[in-house]
Amino acid sequence: MEGEISGEAQVAIAKHEVSGKAKTPSLMPGYGRINMWCGSLDYQMDNGPYILGTINRRDIADSIRRLDCSAEVPTDEALKQFDDFMSGKDLPCG
Repeated sequence: MEGEISGEAQVAIAKHEVSGKAKTPSLMPGYGRINMWCGSLDYQMDNGPYILGTINRRDIADSIRRLDCSAEVPTDEALKQFDDFMSGKDLPCG
């Protein structure tokens, strides 16, 4: 994993569809705006109709540098909860 962006972030930045949801177009596919504070590109992260926030390339690089390789691997239950959250299953509307 060293030197790599996670698959989900990579797909969200590069593709024109929402990951895992065929025929669901991304609202701002591959469109980066220059961050006025640091000069890096900002990308909008969304999950179909929901805008989750923005992320920029500098934040991604800084996060990779701070990875704790000694941390415990997430449990299968924790990964399932994360996947359910990202899919929007528990959201009250929709």
